[in-house]
This record gives sequence, C-alpha cells and structure tokens, in this order.
Amino acid sequence: MPLEGEQLGFLEKVILIVEKYGLFRIFKALFVMAVFIYVMYNAQNFDSIIKEIVKTEMESHNDDMKTEHDAAMEVRRNVDSKIQSILKEILLKTDADRVFVMEFHNGNNNTSGLPFIYGELTYEVEAAGIASVADDYNNLNLSRFTFPTYLESKQMWIGEIEELANVDTRLSKRLSSNDVTYFAIIRLHGLNNPLGYMGISYCNGKTHDDSTELEMEMVRAGQQLSSLLDVSNNNTI
Repeated sequence: MPLEGEQLGFLEKVILIVEKYGLFRIFKALFVMAVFIYVMYNAQNFDSIIKEIVKTEMESHNDDMKTEHDAAMEVRRNVDSKIQSILKEILLKTDADRVFVMEFHNGNNNTSGLPFIYGELTYEVEAAGIASVADDYNNLNLSRFTFPTYLESKQMWIGEIEELANVDTRLSKRLSSNDVTYFAIIRLHGLNNPLGYMGISYCNGKTHDDSTELEMEMVRAGQQLSSLLDVSNNNTI
C-alpha cells in the first residue's frame, strides 16, 4: 500500500534525524528520556513506595519474632515436666526442704540503656509441711544483692545461713525470713548466655552434714537443668 503524504513527510524527517545524529545517539536520548519519565513517576509515588517497603519489612520481622517465640514456647512445654522431675529427685536424694530454679530475665534499663539484672523463681518443689516462697522471689531485682557477683566467679556456694551473711547480708536476712538455716546454690549457664540459678535450702534448724556429696548432686542436676533451659542447645524444638 503506497504511503500518503504525511507518512512520507514523517519518514523523511526520521531519515534526516538519523543521518544527522546517528542511531546510537538517538537510542541514547530515548533511553535517557525513558529513565527521566520513570524517575519522575516514581518520585510522585515515593512516600507510598517507602511505606510499602517498611510495612513489608515489619510484617516479615513480626513473622520471624512469632516463629522464634512459638519455638521457644514449644521448648518450655517440653522441658517443664522434665525439670520438675529433676527437682523432685534432688529433693529426695539430698533430704532437702526446698529445691528451686531462678531464671534471669531482661528486666528494665537505666536511662543510658544499661540493663538491671532480674530473676524469676520459675520452678519450686517443697518437702511436706514446707511453704512455697515463689511469690517472695518473683521479678527479683538481683542488682540489689552482692551475691550474683560472687557466683559469677565462684559458680557455687554451700553453707550455714549465718556464713552467707559474710558474702551478702541482705540475701542472708531475706532467706532467714523464710526460715532457711542451710543453703546451697549453683549458677546455671547455657552455651552462649547465663540462665540463672538452682538452689537447695534446709529450714527450721535443719542442715546437711556432707557438703561434698551435696556439691556432687548439685553439679549433676545443674548440668541437666542447663541443657534443658538453654534454647540454643535444646533438641526438643
């Protein structure tokens, strides 16, 4: 089909432009124009694009946090009965009045962001006739006591409650108010972070006459408890 006048005119102009500037420069100019139009279009929608990116990242982060939390809760459900069994076993073996686990938690920070150390009495078993003290040791600010610093280096303490006063008078008085007369405690530590303490107490004048035997039982139970409480080293997930 023959070309009409306007079409011929347009074609002649195209040929002249190509001859004058060359195909490379023409395509380069068209590319720059396309990029300019794209940038201008997206600049008008910049806020919505950023909001969409942030929304997507937040949703992804929340999903990851929920997955980690759900996995950790599954570990907790799996280890609860095992921990209770270990505590009951050591209560019988050591003829103690109370065996407990206190776990560290994040607590709060000061104004510069330095965290306080808090502990939560999460597990406790008692002998017949011995009252629970869990409510007295929940959300306990461990920064108020000197004993955590002692256990940081020594890992364990066993002895009469009066002897404990030489290390931490405040803790000694607090335990005495719960009728504790003999006390043993060991630090629990995971692969990458401290977990808390396991403690054994004897009340109402009762003591343990073989500290070496008691130490061996505490080390054995402490290793078992640390393995169960450490999510990073737990095979139950």
